[in-house]
Amino acid sequence: MGKKTGVYFAVWAPHARSVAVVGEFNGWSEDANVMKRQEPLGIYTAFVPEAQLGQLFTSTVSRHRPEISFTKLIHLRTVQS
Repeated sequence: MGKKTGVYFAVWAPHARSVAVVGEFNGWSEDANVMKRQEPLGIYTAFVPEAQLGQLFTSTVSRHRPEISFTKLIHLRTVQS
């Protein structure tokens, strides 16, 4: 098996109803990469194989009320630990 390529996303949103990652890699579709809630802390995660360094992305956070809020646009880059 080959090495997996893509980007792992994580968002802390303990009061969210749902979270999705949207960006250039999915045509800015809110339905393409819905994140999975990891209990009990309210961290949402997703692995997106199509995402690449240099692309723009954001996340949509749906609350229990009908409004949707957007985080700022972020440029994918390498992170050193």
